[in-house]
This record gives sequence, structure tokens and C-alpha cells, in this order.
Amino acid sequence: MALLVMQRQHGAYYLALPEPQQRVFARDVYFAELREGGREYNDVSSSRYGSFLRSRNAIAGLVPTIDADGKAIVYDGDIIMYRGTYSYTDPGNGTTVRSPRSGFVHTNFGGNIQMLTPGGQQVFGIEGEAPPSTSGVITQGSGDIQLYARDSILLGQSRIMTTFGGDILAWSDRGDINAGRGSKTTLVYTPPKREYDQWGNVRLSSNVPSTGAGIATLAPIAEVPAGDMDLLAPLGTIDAGEAGIRVSGNVNIFALQVVNAANIKVAGEATGIPMIAAVNVGALTNASAAASSAAAAAQDVMARERNDARKNLPSIFTVRVLGFGNEDGHDDASKGKAQGAGYNPQGVVQVLGAGELNEVEMQALTQNERRSLKK
Repeated sequence: MALLVMQRQHGAYYLALPEPQQRVFARDVYFAELREGGREYNDVSSSRYGSFLRSRNAIAGLVPTIDADGKAIVYDGDIIMYRGTYSYTDPGNGTTVRSPRSGFVHTNFGGNIQMLTPGGQQVFGIEGEAPPSTSGVITQGSGDIQLYARDSILLGQSRIMTTFGGDILAWSDRGDINAGRGSKTTLVYTPPKREYDQWGNVRLSSNVPSTGAGIATLAPIAEVPAGDMDLLAPLGTIDAGEAGIRVSGNVNIFALQVVNAANIKVAGEATGIPMIAAVNVGALTNASAAASSAAAAAQDVMARERNDARKNLPSIFTVRVLGFGNEDGHDDASKGKAQGAGYNPQGVVQVLGAGELNEVEMQALTQNERRSLKK
């Protein structure tokens, strides 16, 4: 009963506010419901886990599609941050050069930024020349950035950034969220912040220039609280692009597909980012060692098989027959040598005697041989 009375009191107080203040309060509640509905979708302990019912109810309440008479309500219009072209004279040849440039929305000393396009898209950068460092949606103090678009939220080469604390919420109802391809080395100037003490003394607080493009919640010094980020595209894709997504606090992401998740850097807890499986180098090393051992074992088996095959080959013997057992053990050559070395009484040369021949020895000579001896 007390809760019902309190709700009635709050309702009466809200209705008593001027209409501009009612709109501010309604937008704050609207974006808070979008954020909480997205977090409940990824929270396994929530009763609305896996459901955007809370966020859808908030959208239907602030952006109805049917009026009181039952007629369809049509929303139209985009946010395109394009400031046309700027011209300058080329000192080299004196010609006039026209170049496109991006627009910007800044809060320099605190303050939030809220953008709603219930009938269109939000484009914060161009794809041509690199825009200046001032382009994009930037809070250069302790301010939040809250975006809602029916269609896509695209950055091109620009940025969505909180540079001195602050959260970022971006909801693309039917489209995609793309962090773009801006340079990571672009220097974003941060104006000096004045602080007053209780006696009215003024000093400049510490500040660190921010760098890069894409989507980022930065906390450049220790005293700055970390900023959280919620990126929700229930029917589309979230692409970290080349510029990347940087979060100094926690991040909650949901989309049908998250692309370039390796380019999302989170200092706190990350929810909804697909896990990238790391390569198990130890397993690869073990597999390589096992493969080497298997190859060595196979080579050993092949070597043993070759040796066994050599042992099982038939032996070849060369046999030379020298005789059949009927010879006297001496060949013809040996016989010839033996005969030549001794005296053969039947040979051509015969010895009859030494010195004077007797009558018997003379009878063995021919008549001519006898006459030769007498001479």
C-alpha cells in the first residue's frame, strides 16, 4: 500500500513538472531501461535472461508505433554529421582545393549527450579524407553518451568517446554498430579543466590528451572513474573495425554477430564478447615430437626389415672343378718343367761322352760327324 502511494506521489510530481523537464526525465529513464534490459539479457541469474522484454517495453513506451486513434505513427530522419566542404588554396600550384569534413558534438566541461533517431540512422564520420581530431561525439568532462537509432550507427573515420570518465550506451534497433576505420594515432585535444576549492581558489586539473578513434570510454588519470560501455544490436552486427573499441570499465555487448572481437580492449569485466581460442603451442610441440618419434620408429623398422631381407637372400657359390680323382696329381705344365730340367736320351741334343770318345761312342756318330771331329 505504501509503495502504491509512493508511486502515485512520484507520478503527480512528474506531471507537475514543465514539459521540457518531463522530456529530460523520460529520456533518462528510457536509456536506463535500454541499458538494464541489455544487461539482463546476458545475465544468467536474471529472470529475463535471454529476453529484451524490458528494453522493448521502454521503446514501445517512448516511441509508440500506433497513436490513440489506432493509426500508424511514422518516424523519419537521420543524424548525419557532415559539415560540407572547406576550401583552401594549394600554395604549390595556386589551385583551390575542396575537401569534406566531419561534424562534431562536444561537451567540454561536463554534461551528457543523448541522441535519438527512431526513424533513421546515425552517421558520425565520412569515409573520404581523415577528419580533424575534433570530429565525432565527445564528452571532455564527466559526461555520458547515450545513443538510440532504428537503423545503423556508423562512425567512418570519426569517434564516439568519453575522455574524462563517463559511460557509453548505443542501441541499434534494426541495424549495425560499426566502430569505423579511424586512425589510432590521432591526438584528441582535451581543454583544461578549472577546479574551485571552498575558498574560491582556482586551479587547473591534470589532463592527458586522448588518442585514437572508434568507440572508447577513457580514464586517463587515476582519479578519473572508469567508464562502462553497453553496445546492443539485437538484429544486427557489432564490428570493432580498424579503429577498435576501448573500455576503461566493464562492457556488455549483444548482437547476432560480433566482428573483429580481437580489437576490443576491456580493462574490467567483458560480457557478450565471443571468446577467441588461443593456439595450444604445447600441444603442437608434443604432437610434433610424437610425429618425429613415430617417423624414427618407422625408419628403424624399415632398417631391420632390410637387414632381415639381406640375411634371407640365397648364397651364390662359384665352383671350379680341378679333376675327378684319376690324375697323378701333376698337370702337363709341371711335367714339361720337370722334363726340361733333366736329361732326355731321346731328345734332339744327346751327350755321348766327355773328352776323347772311344770306339763305342764313335759308332753313335754319323760319317760326317766323325770327319768333323778328325779335322
